[in-house]
Amino acid sequence: MKNLGEQAKCPIDKKLCSILGILASLLLLGSTGCQLDFSKAPLTPPEPPDQVELADELDELDPDALDQDTTVETDQPELSDPCDTCPDSCCLHQGSMQCVDKQTNPNHCGACGVRCDAEERCFEGECCQPLSCEAQRLSCGTWSDQCGETLDCGSCPSPEICSGYGRDGLCTPPLRVPDSATQYCIGSSDGSCPNDPSQDLWGQDGCYQSGPASYTFSDGTIEQGYTGLRWQQAYAPRSSHDDASSYCASLTLAGFDDWRLPTLYELATLHDWGKRDGASYLDPLFSIDATGEGVSYWSSDERDTGSYWSLSPVTGEFRASTQAFVRCVRGQGLDNVFALQGNAALDRSTGLRWRGGTAGSWAEALSFCETLSSDGISNWRLPTLNELLSVLAYSPGPRLASFLGSSIGTLWTATPDAREGDGLRVFVVNLGSLTIDAQASTSNQQSFCVHSDF
Repeated sequence: MKNLGEQAKCPIDKKLCSILGILASLLLLGSTGCQLDFSKAPLTPPEPPDQVELADELDELDPDALDQDTTVETDQPELSDPCDTCPDSCCLHQGSMQCVDKQTNPNHCGACGVRCDAEERCFEGECCQPLSCEAQRLSCGTWSDQCGETLDCGSCPSPEICSGYGRDGLCTPPLRVPDSATQYCIGSSDGSCPNDPSQDLWGQDGCYQSGPASYTFSDGTIEQGYTGLRWQQAYAPRSSHDDASSYCASLTLAGFDDWRLPTLYELATLHDWGKRDGASYLDPLFSIDATGEGVSYWSSDERDTGSYWSLSPVTGEFRASTQAFVRCVRGQGLDNVFALQGNAALDRSTGLRWRGGTAGSWAEALSFCETLSSDGISNWRLPTLNELLSVLAYSPGPRLASFLGSSIGTLWTATPDAREGDGLRVFVVNLGSLTIDAQASTSNQQSFCVHSDF
């Protein structure tokens, strides 16, 4: 440290400093009783200051200078107040004033000195008790612990899926794709199906009966089995898509207020694609007083910007409409999540496993999938119309094709169109243009193969 004397400064007038110094010397001599010995050497005492001159110098002093602080200054920097930068978040912490985050600090949660319990966490300025997966009865997926952190609650054993049927965080059976209900097959005069895999054209939709969708009625609604969706039994008049969407969003029915417009796939699951006569593919349980080829129902699937698809229950066509009827639905929709596994893509939302097929006639596509052995699986088959529609919705279709390294084209289904006059036409789906059509079974189309564990 430097000599303080070298650093001391007199903050008042220099004249006053000299006068005060003389006065201090005189006082010191008088107070000590010091006696001068003039016998050894003659000493001349200092002359006292002229009284008039001293008075004049005192008159010239600045009175304010006498009140100034005479603290000795050093070259050390001044200490700043630790709370200057956080006046609203400064608390006494560990013996000193410190800036703290009152939103997260468990010792000053929301206010200085508010301590959270040991098992609590300070979250958004409040003491919060984190909840485990077990406490929230969650068995799969990632969820919030309700205090700002994310929980990993694990995965489900195959073929179960997480959060199926709208049961968040629970392992459930896959959202099964409803059977198309057809019992009609090509290759016989009466439309009956082959009953043995060795017979020609085995593998058609009607050869595999998983049971049609079941329905439960309640307060003007119909709950659909397999999908867990609940439908409005009646329908609303024709309207624009914006009005239809607003209608469903504001609908309160059977105690529920979370109604919405269905997707194309969801609408298609209400159809009996095996009908050989009648005015509509739509299941007769649903009211459809409106008939005619111009009838269609709005979906939530966008065709182009500001344009949406509708589905005709009479022709089975997807249409770009300006006016359509409305039937609302509630419940969890499909959210196709594909995982590449070997040469196949697993759709975790339905449990269906997909892989590329072959190009050729319908009979060739049936045979290729039925005899395929791939990735340790030997029971592949050609997908039904509903199964292919389950990966249709505008982005999942192309995404599936990219997984399988296939181009988007017209794909065979295993479902014949029983209403065509010659009985030899089969439903096809184009994943790129979102169209359903019926083509002669001898035409040349592409195909995918599908496998399910149930």
